[in-house]
Amino acid sequence: KFQNSNKSQALIFKRICFWCLAFGIYLALGIWRLALPARAQTLSLGIWPPLLEVIIRPGKTITQVYKLSNLGQTDLSFVSSVVPFSPIGELGNAKLEIENSAPPLVKSQSEAQLKINKSWFSFQNTDLNLGQKFILKAGETQEIVLKIKIPEDAAEGDYYETLLFETTPGGGAGFPDFLGQSGSQTQVKIGSNILLTVSKVGKPVRKAKIIEFNLANFKFSILNFQLIDSFAKPRFLLRIKNIGQAFFKPLGKITTTGWLGQKYELKLLPENVLVNSIRQINCQRDNGGPDVCQLTGEKRKFLLGRYRAKVEFRLNKQGANYTAELNFIALPIKLLAGCLTLLVIILIIKNKVKKLDKMTKT
Repeated sequence: KFQNSNKSQALIFKRICFWCLAFGIYLALGIWRLALPARAQTLSLGIWPPLLEVIIRPGKTITQVYKLSNLGQTDLSFVSSVVPFSPIGELGNAKLEIENSAPPLVKSQSEAQLKINKSWFSFQNTDLNLGQKFILKAGETQEIVLKIKIPEDAAEGDYYETLLFETTPGGGAGFPDFLGQSGSQTQVKIGSNILLTVSKVGKPVRKAKIIEFNLANFKFSILNFQLIDSFAKPRFLLRIKNIGQAFFKPLGKITTTGWLGQKYELKLLPENVLVNSIRQINCQRDNGGPDVCQLTGEKRKFLLGRYRAKVEFRLNKQGANYTAELNFIALPIKLLAGCLTLLVIILIIKNKVKKLDKMTKT
C-alpha cells in the first residue's frame, strides 16, 4: 500500500508539472502573438517631392511625378486624395481641411466654381486613379504622375493643397485576430503640399508687411532703445505678414553694426509666407539649415555700448526692398547687479561694525 501511495503521488506530481508546462507555453505564445502586430505596425513611409510650387496660367496643364516609398517591413493598403490646407500659427504649420475635398478658394469664387475645382487633379497612371485603393508592398516605391489642369475661367489667386496618402484598415497590413486584437487598426497619413498660384500674366502681385522686428530677449526699453545684457546672445524676432495675392519667400539679411564699426550679418532663411498669414522668419546656418536669428559663436563677441540692427529683404528677388531698424544698448547688467549687491553688503557690514565699536566703547 505504501508503494502504491508513492506511485500515485508521483503520477499526480508529473501531471501537475505537465499541465503547468503546457500552460506556460500557451501563455508565452499568446504574449508573442499579441506583441507581433505592435512590432509590425512600426511603419516608415517617404514621399518625394515633399513640396511643389507652381505658377500657372488659366487653361494650362502641368504634370508632376511623385514617389511614394514603403520603407517598412509590412505591406500597406493606401487611398489617395487631394485635400486643401490652410496655414495655422506663425511657425509654418498647416491644417488639413478634410471636410472639404476641393481646393481652398479665394473669397470671390462661387459655389459653382468650387464644384469645378474637383476635376483639377487626376492621376495619369494607366493602372491607378486618384482616390482608388492600392497596395504598396514592403520595400517598394510607387511612381505616381499627378496631372493639374486649370480651366480657362479659373479665378486668379493662391490655392493650397496636399496630395494625401492614407493607409486603410485591412488590405496588406492585417494580421490574424487573436484575443480580439487586430494589427490592421493603425492608420498613417503622409502627404506633399502643393502651393498653386493661378496668374494670367505669370507675375502675381506680392506684397509684405513687417509686423514686428525686435529683440526677443531684451530686458527693458528706454525711449527708443532696448537694453540687453552684454553676456547674452541677441536674438531677433522678425514677423512678416503676406498682404498680397501670392505666396513669397523673403530673401535678405539682418545686419548689426556697433558703435566702433563692428558688423555682424545673419542671412534670412527663405521660408514661404502664405497669403493672409503671418510667419516668424528664421535665419540660415552656414550649412544652409534653419536656425534662430541669434548672434552666436563667431558672430558674437562681448557686446558693449550702442548697436543698430537693420533687416532688409526682397520678395522672391523681385520688387522693392523692405527694411526695418532697431537700436539697442548692451551693458553688463548681471555684472553691475552683482557689484551693486556686493557694495550694499559691504556697506551693511561696515554699518554693523561701526555700531558694535560704539557699543564696546560705551
